[in-house]
Amino acid sequence: KYEDGTPVGFKVVGPGSEQYAAADREIQILNIKEAALRRAKLDLTTDADAAVIADGAERRRVCTVEHCVVGLFGFTDEQGRPLECNVNNVRRLLKARPHWVTQILSAIEDERNFTKA
Repeated sequence: KYEDGTPVGFKVVGPGSEQYAAADREIQILNIKEAALRRAKLDLTTDADAAVIADGAERRRVCTVEHCVVGLFGFTDEQGRPLECNVNNVRRLLKARPHWVTQILSAIEDERNFTKA
């Protein structure tokens, strides 16, 4: 929420969506590339090479969020206009609030958000 109480948030789709399937496909490709890199070059006893794996894990999380956020509400641009939902704006928001990745990913993965009780 903004200081004035205006709600802000994200509209997401879940595991049964085309967007989630597209993210899963991109993640599979990242996994294959990373596996090839590990076989060829990485020394996982070094911090630099271990960071490659850690960075890959974070990239997978962000990939799912970028694909599955399909709407924004309450966010505005510098001129006060509603912020358009696109990958660049989602990235800007996540850069400003990186801890949101975990919260958004939890909402995406929680099947209860997409079924009626």
